[in-house]
Amino acid sequence: MRIRLTTLVLAFSWAVTVAVAGCGEEVGATAVLTVDVVTVKAAKVMTGASTDPVKDATAIKFTASGAGMDAVSVEYGFDAGVVGSGALPEFQVGYERQMTVELCSGTCDLEAGGTILSRGRSVLLKILEGDKTKPKTVFVAPLNSFVPPSKVGETDAIETSKIIGSERVGATVTELEDGTLLIIGGAKIKAGAKSWYRPDDIESVSNKAEIYDPQSGVFTSTGILTRARSHHAAIKLGGPNKADGRVVVMGGYESKAGAFVPTMSVEIYDPVTKTFTEEPENRWLAGAGRALMTAGLAYPDDGVIFLAGGISDPVDRGAWLLYQPGRGTAGAGGLTPAEVGPENGKGTPRWNHTMTFLPTYGKSAGGASIPAFVLMGGENDLGTLSEVEAYQLDPWNGGSSSVRRDVNAVTTALPATARTLHSAVYVPGQGIVWVIGGFEDKELTRPINRVEVFRVGALSFTDGEYLDLAEARGGVSATLIETATNTVFIAGGKGAGGPLTRTEMIVETKVCQEGGGACVRQPSIVSDKTPEMDSARVGQAAILDPTSRLLLLGGVSADNAIPDPIFYNPL
Repeated sequence: MRIRLTTLVLAFSWAVTVAVAGCGEEVGATAVLTVDVVTVKAAKVMTGASTDPVKDATAIKFTASGAGMDAVSVEYGFDAGVVGSGALPEFQVGYERQMTVELCSGTCDLEAGGTILSRGRSVLLKILEGDKTKPKTVFVAPLNSFVPPSKVGETDAIETSKIIGSERVGATVTELEDGTLLIIGGAKIKAGAKSWYRPDDIESVSNKAEIYDPQSGVFTSTGILTRARSHHAAIKLGGPNKADGRVVVMGGYESKAGAFVPTMSVEIYDPVTKTFTEEPENRWLAGAGRALMTAGLAYPDDGVIFLAGGISDPVDRGAWLLYQPGRGTAGAGGLTPAEVGPENGKGTPRWNHTMTFLPTYGKSAGGASIPAFVLMGGENDLGTLSEVEAYQLDPWNGGSSSVRRDVNAVTTALPATARTLHSAVYVPGQGIVWVIGGFEDKELTRPINRVEVFRVGALSFTDGEYLDLAEARGGVSATLIETATNTVFIAGGKGAGGPLTRTEMIVETKVCQEGGGACVRQPSIVSDKTPEMDSARVGQAAILDPTSRLLLLGGVSADNAIPDPIFYNPL
């Protein structure tokens, strides 16, 4: 049910309308913003917490924020679902405006003893003079809860949004320029399979692609892949001086002659036409098909992508590539020189490794920052790897010589042990890369509970500096969900007993010296302050959407079933 602010009663959704004032405009030039607040029941919360977002709520607060403006708020009473008369806060028109809605006990002023119970945010809005926008939805759910993706049905009832393609292991999720999420491909895993990533464990791969719209909460189809695939890479194009928005889809497993093999194929998704177009064969990946590789945008304005490693067919020789749409492979080189391996090998093959982009890895002679991709760990047919290597990006000169391996690196190996299927998260605010969990051996054996600390300033690990997960596991998702507090959310994974529902956070704690001395913020792992997931998951994709909720998609649970998508609504 949807009703106006002045007549609001307890309901699952309501609407408020406000004139958004620009600087010095006449009344006729103002914009009108309509916000639909939709409350969503949680699927999982902490023990003792309510799944109902309006339970015990006595106040509701609306906050407008955005670039070039100070945040402004207005708070109303909320008694039995009745909101006092009023409007949204007045704020300047402009780009990237966002509305936050909070339901609170007592008051929403924490300094006055209030408690925030539930929260939701709109997508980023563009509000210009004279606009009268369609209603903008804010989904409000209990804090620190797992919530199913939801939408408003035709009868105004709140419904769970259903994903279109269920084969979602090894799918990619990419945020497009308009804030929607593009979900591409994926695989269905055999019921008795031992892993979620080896080609022999795959039952089928998908050619489906769909869009998730955080504004409406709806999944919709968007074109069909020219080649069904999973465990591929998808990179959105565009740089600070050259807009683009297309998504390059590279490699992955495809079905061929009754088997699943890595492909060399590259295709491009155009968000304007909502179609996929496969590149000609002379612009596919050079050398070999590959899956389970890592990829990142190296030279954004030139549309050049850096790919590293991957399981391949024919047997890869441990290579990195530079790929440029419209041209194909623009450069190539070998990964860590192999001491053992294929007789004619150029480098050490690796897959299930991590690759982290560090914008300030080094300095040029003139003092300019030199970015780099840093690869850590992984595995190949000979076992797990401990190698750490960095590939520095010099100014783009059109070929392989733009990239150089740091042969004088401070750190060349992970501390303690080799590992595969771990996670790596760069936290700029701390100058740290967290290296989280994983497995010491192949075949998902000997899970690791260690979280290592790679300090970017020193480009090295520090002896004895680490954290411990509550339970050893690999295949987790780890995501920086809050930059103000440098909070990393860790979900799922596979432990000794199988896929897990466990979640944890790496958080900063303020520690002060006795007697009023200096205070520092120290990171630690908190394992008892977040709820368990609705279903065990390992190998899932995770992405923070424009409303600051964390989407967990795909992966496998017990018996390799694929759980439904779920959102984590942060504290």
